Amino acid sequence: METPRLLDGRLKLRHLLLVDALSEQGSMVGAAAALHITQPVVTRGLHDLETILGVRLYDRGARGITPTEFGVAFTEHARTVLAQLRQAARHVEELADATRGQVVVGTHLAGSNLLLPGPSPC
Repeated sequence: METPRLLDGRLKLRHLLLVDALSEQGSMVGAAAALHITQPVVTRGLHDLETILGVRLYDRGARGITPTEFGVAFTEHARTVLAQLRQAARHVEELADATRGQVVVGTHLAGSNLLLPGPSPC
């Protein structure tokens, strides 16, 4: 079975961040500033991503860039992936800080009302 193009190891997280910034900023220069990288790095990254996908994601013009139909669709998916990664990071952080989790206590029914506190008000 052939590996899908997006899972063959060439697609990087930086590509998803780049597409998000390009769609948000509407220009290569704006995306470069938002990502704290140079404009040639943005141009090269977009070219790499378009090569991976095999489609043009943005139409370039004198007044900036406009996402193509492919660009709109891919940006939507990229933002979903980025949101999931942010949620995963929050979840791991909550578990590490012990602000979230589950505690299981075993007790006899007769003594549980004396040994355990009532339900949490949260």
